[in-house]
Amino acid sequence: MKTKDTGSDPKFASKTNAEESPALNELFKDGIADLYWAENHLVKALPKMISAATADSLKKAITSHLEETKTHVARLEQVFELL
Repeated sequence: MKTKDTGSDPKFASKTNAEESPALNELFKDGIADLYWAENHLVKALPKMISAATADSLKKAITSHLEETKTHVARLEQVFELL
């Protein structure tokens, strides 16, 4: 039997919110907290890597990554404010 293709995938058909699924909300918060922890540890570790690097190109790459990581931390802090 052939079915008509409606162009929508059922797994995306319904939306939930935090009130309807507190377990998903908690999982999301835990995941964000884990990301925040990891990004903060990178902010502490990357300057040590910059100091230890001997190649200028490597120092520049790690410095660039450090700036991106600081941006990630700031964005995660904004997410926490919204929760």
